[in-house]
Amino acid sequence: MEKIEAKFRIVTPMFMSGADQTKAELRVPSIKGALRFWWRALALGWYGDVNCVKKEEESLFGSTEEGQSKVMIYKGDSNLEIEEVKNFRSQWKKYAGYGLTENKPKKEFLSAGGTFTLELLFREDTEKMLLPTAFKTLGLLGGVGGRSRKGWGSLTLEKLEGDEISWSAPRSISEYKKEISGIISDYSSSKDIPPYTAFSKHTKIHVGDVKTSSESAHKYLGKKYKESIKQSDKKNRKYFGLPRKKGDSRRASPLFLHVQHLGDKSYLPVVSFINAKFEPGNEKIVTEPIQNFLKSVGGEIE
Repeated sequence: MEKIEAKFRIVTPMFMSGADQTKAELRVPSIKGALRFWWRALALGWYGDVNCVKKEEESLFGSTEEGQSKVMIYKGDSNLEIEEVKNFRSQWKKYAGYGLTENKPKKEFLSAGGTFTLELLFREDTEKMLLPTAFKTLGLLGGVGGRSRKGWGSLTLEKLEGDEISWSAPRSISEYKKEISGIISDYSSSKDIPPYTAFSKHTKIHVGDVKTSSESAHKYLGKKYKESIKQSDKKNRKYFGLPRKKGDSRRASPLFLHVQHLGDKSYLPVVSFINAKFEPGNEKIVTEPIQNFLKSVGGEIE
């Protein structure tokens, strides 16, 4: 068996739980699901064909047809603290954390600043090319837990170690931009808008100015997000994600809010727009209101 070890830092409060939804718990299946999502986002540009992506994904992560997953993830060392939702009365928190930040019944979350290590084991014959990059992408653009697309549960991958890899997180905006530019360049699919959430020439990633705390960076993103939706025509608000009102169809937001820890008291607000066909009807997303939001956050990573 080969092994990759990844050390993550929780940058914003993480809402993750097991059977008891009021109790905070770091769950490996949820993290594996996030890793699988980012692997899929990278894979279309790598393999170039949806059917090929599906086949490789099922072979790697398992399915009823392909059988057991070739990838096993275990928790290693951790330094985690748990808090109870109390002072989440800010309007931006209620908006970005709808359904999570109410404390009825009393609810717990994993505190920002906690760290944990994961061990990824896989067979020697595993097609592992995308796995390290999927880990990096999760720790550069994503998060886990409830409302992770709204910036909650943002993760920073601090270290990635393996037989053939030794990687550390970027510690400046220029280093961060270089990492992101490499991912977009290497794993973007064709000029067509992807049929599912995957990196392409239509992907846009913007960053704001560095903030001195993770909360101020998250607040910055949350307020800009709320303002942009309120300023959009009602008919276009659905493109920020569905449902926007009770009874609407469901479609996850194509926007990913993220706070990246750059070391010490440096936190970077990041938003990714990973464009894809919009359901229902396989229609294209009307991007103007989203582009306005991206520009309000900051400059684009080229």
